[in-house]
Amino acid sequence: MFMRSSQSVISTKEIALKIYGERNTGTNYLAALAELNLCAKVLPGRVADNDMLTQVTRRLSRYLPHLGRKWHEAARDRFFEATFSDNLGWKHMNPNPARIGQEALASVRFLMVIKNPYAWLLSLHQRPYHVGVRDGSFEHFLTRRLPVMEQRENIGSDALTAIEVWNRKVQGYIQLQDVASHAVIMRYEDFLVDEITALHTVATKLGIAIRDRHIPVSEGVKQADTKISHSDYASYYLKERWRERLSPEALGIINSSLDQEAVKQFSYQVI
Repeated sequence: MFMRSSQSVISTKEIALKIYGERNTGTNYLAALAELNLCAKVLPGRVADNDMLTQVTRRLSRYLPHLGRKWHEAARDRFFEATFSDNLGWKHMNPNPARIGQEALASVRFLMVIKNPYAWLLSLHQRPYHVGVRDGSFEHFLTRRLPVMEQRENIGSDALTAIEVWNRKVQGYIQLQDVASHAVIMRYEDFLVDEITALHTVATKLGIAIRDRHIPVSEGVKQADTKISHSDYASYYLKERWRERLSPEALGIINSSLDQEAVKQFSYQVI
């Protein structure tokens, strides 16, 4: 687990907490866990359910897949452009310290979550949020350049491979941690090892008080995952059962582009 060595002074009042993390890294889970157990207001990271324009374009995308999707992405861009000062952007974005601004960098608490890159790549292949339909093979997915949501993702405008996306997002988290007054990068797997200890680490590093009674998040928080338990996730990730899905070809593709120094920095293993 990689984090700052300095300790923060605990604040007993409710303060703003912003969570950043890639798709399929547990951001929904961590938001729910923080809301239940920390004296902090978790800033929204997705489009509000009552935003009418994105509701309309979502429906259009079902009937006009190509054009409707383009309109829907534009509507989501518009939402975060208009609300950035309130929520500090899309939860999956590469955070931009200059845009966040000195006031928020000094007052908001930032929690960034990462997942083992090999496991994350498999997850994104399985659930390719925002990057198109699922590829037939994992190996093909690794070589495909994925569309970038330029306005709200902040990793440039050119299409990137999923490996390049992981590299850029992690470097962005490191940059934010270096300049924010209260920021910590946590591994998703550490919450599976010991949810309470990981949460206490977050609270201590960010100077946030913990509520008196721990309330666990025992099931998947996404609608499709409500029947998956915390122990199911722990078994899959901590026993690294995902390794069974990695072919020698896939490993060769990943390792040729993966930021291996970042992998080691966060105590993951280069396979």
